[in-house]
Amino acid sequence: MEARLDEPLFILWYGAAPEGSQLPGSSDWSVSNTASYRFEAAYDPTLTLAHRYVSSGISDLNSAVPGITPNTQGDYNVIDLRLRATIGPTSVTLFGSNLGDERGVTRTLPEANGLSQGLIRPRTVGVTLNWSL
Repeated sequence: MEARLDEPLFILWYGAAPEGSQLPGSSDWSVSNTASYRFEAAYDPTLTLAHRYVSSGISDLNSAVPGITPNTQGDYNVIDLRLRATIGPTSVTLFGSNLGDERGVTRTLPEANGLSQGLIRPRTVGVTLNWSL
């Protein structure tokens, strides 16, 4: 995406973010891939593998000022896996999300008592059941 400042920006109490500085919340790269395979077998099983990548970025404009410690975000990969089968009117899905238990940071902000970070969901495994008429 490469979202950048097109002119210098003065930030009160911090200084000036120079022209060309990355905008907060914008990663240069965001990639998503999905592969699915439907097995020719009873219960119509389907296996789905998904991958997401978000490159690094900054969380606030203060981080664009030279000499300031940046509040960073991004730079993570997430892999999910799902296996679904249909039994009559019911579908059963076994799933695993964030299989690598990646600690992806979606934002970092300074707070009065330290840094506050938004994190992606940790590794999650489970089962879902869907029933339809």
